[in-house]
Amino acid sequence: RPIHRVALLDGTEATSIVTQSDVVKYLHQHKKEMGKKLETKIEDLAMYTPNKVVCVTSDMTAMEAFHIMFNKNLSCVGITNDDGVLIGNLSASDLRGLDAGRFSSLFMSVGDFLRIAKALSRPFATVLKSKLNDLRTITVPIGSTFESLLDLLVKNRVHRAYVVDKKFMPVGLITLSDVLAALIG
Repeated sequence: RPIHRVALLDGTEATSIVTQSDVVKYLHQHKKEMGKKLETKIEDLAMYTPNKVVCVTSDMTAMEAFHIMFNKNLSCVGITNDDGVLIGNLSASDLRGLDAGRFSSLFMSVGDFLRIAKALSRPFATVLKSKLNDLRTITVPIGSTFESLLDLLVKNRVHRAYVVDKKFMPVGLITLSDVLAALIG
């Protein structure tokens, strides 16, 4: 299992924490030093296993979706509509802030659960101005370059991007761990 963060120590005292996001951001700032690797297509770097994306439909309950994640030891699942088109992402971090008073929201559809979770995680003024149907998910089309993937991950400050085909159907998932592994390998 990949390591997502490392404590930097001065003797026995932790002085800071370095995350995968920090490393990828640093690499992005120095990406010109990567040379031709930036132009390489993500498929040629074997950054994901095609057609191995676990997805749930937006009408499934959030509880069922989190149960699937738990049973398959996943940190996220894609959310698709009835036609298999990617419309969102559900991750363990979407449980942040869930208290006993909102536990019943787990029995809502995944789509409704996310709309509420996303709205409640923002300042109230932002919620009033936002569309509650925004389930923004970061995607890259098949054939994207490593550089475009890196730019997208850093610009959007996300831990994953779904690889989609021309019909916007998910065919792969690339995480920060996959990015770092591709640079090492």
